[in-house]
Amino acid sequence: MVSAKHDDSPYTGHRTLYIIGFAVSVIFFVGLMFVAARGQVLGWEYSWFMAINSWSETWYRPMTIITLFGSSIAAIVAVVGAFLLRFYRLAWRLAFSILGAYAAAGLAKHIVGRERPLGLLQDIHVRIAETGMGFPSGHATIVTVIMLTLLPYMPWKWRWIIPLTVGLVVLSRLYLGVHIPMDVLGGVALGTAVVTFVRILPQSLRVLLRID
Repeated sequence: MVSAKHDDSPYTGHRTLYIIGFAVSVIFFVGLMFVAARGQVLGWEYSWFMAINSWSETWYRPMTIITLFGSSIAAIVAVVGAFLLRFYRLAWRLAFSILGAYAAAGLAKHIVGRERPLGLLQDIHVRIAETGMGFPSGHATIVTVIMLTLLPYMPWKWRWIIPLTVGLVVLSRLYLGVHIPMDVLGGVALGTAVVTFVRILPQSLRVLLRID
């Protein structure tokens, strides 16, 4: 078994920071939901999307690989990897957070009902086929959940990987033509909200759920 000093470290201190992070991410996400529900593409969204979506086709292969870091495959690898490394509580924490994020994203997609770029814009590059509503981006949500959950376990000198990975997945979704900026921003906000919510749950409940 993993020693407590490794597995319980994410809950040592920083509670106030987690509460602030949860509040900010929820407010930001709800605000994006209201705007996205109008079904319009804002000017800044169009500019950002077109600038990235028009990148050269030489980016196609790297972006199709990068986008997998926010997929269900990455989620499974993260959970199984943590279990094989004997970080049992981390494995369950990842599984719990990922399943919660999938459920929240699915509900938000149903409520907002915002189409993907193909249904909103013309003359764009749709490089992979994906169905369902656009807001929020499931890939942006999941990569955020995975990376932020792993953050406390990473050495300080390697923590730059967290924003880099999330940022690259976000860019990949725009380049591949399956999301527009507000979709991926919503995904990052939702993923942050899920992780911080798990970290501020009462101690007794975390123990009951075996995520502490």
